[in-house]
Amino acid sequence: MNSVANYSRSINETHRICTHDISGHLHLLRFCMDEINENKGEASKELLSRLDEGLEKLEDLNKLLKICTRYFDPNGKLNSESIAEKAFGLVKLYHHKFLGNISYEVSGVEYFELEKGTTVIEAIFGVSSTLCHFAAIQNLGDVNIKVTFKDQEVLLSTAIANIENQEINELLKNGNENDKTLRRAYAHELVEQCGGEIIYESDPSQTSVRIRI
Repeated sequence: MNSVANYSRSINETHRICTHDISGHLHLLRFCMDEINENKGEASKELLSRLDEGLEKLEDLNKLLKICTRYFDPNGKLNSESIAEKAFGLVKLYHHKFLGNISYEVSGVEYFELEKGTTVIEAIFGVSSTLCHFAAIQNLGDVNIKVTFKDQEVLLSTAIANIENQEINELLKNGNENDKTLRRAYAHELVEQCGGEIIYESDPSQTSVRIRI
């Protein structure tokens, strides 16, 4: 029951991020519309530009929401591409404000039953969110993560260097819904609860992570 409660809280955390971002963009749009209605002429051009920017951000956010809430047939299997797509939809939702372009590459074709596939999605999100956290600290800007599926395991690698295991453990100990970090921490716990493990290995050139579930 505790596992279900934590998962529900982590999903609620994601919803709070979405509603907060949507509210901010809508507030900007409403402000611009009110100003345009009151002021004509040159000032309206700048406001129209801000309106266009706000609409574009809302459109991008809507695309991420569609990916993050995509329906999966409970009687079918999830393939590696759809798993990675949903996981990185979540990653971008959480980290797009703090990094530039977040991209990923998938290799290997695997299929998972819905329950295990959902756990893999959470695991990839949790690991990638952790990597993005340190990428932001290191001011790396753009992030590319390679994801390899093989023999029901997942290997992630990225050019984010010198991450200490102690730093990772400290980060994951402090998962908090109000800080929007609960889902990342819970994803790691979920893998352990399923009898799996997540192993981080970092050196001066890259960080590799192996997920076993």
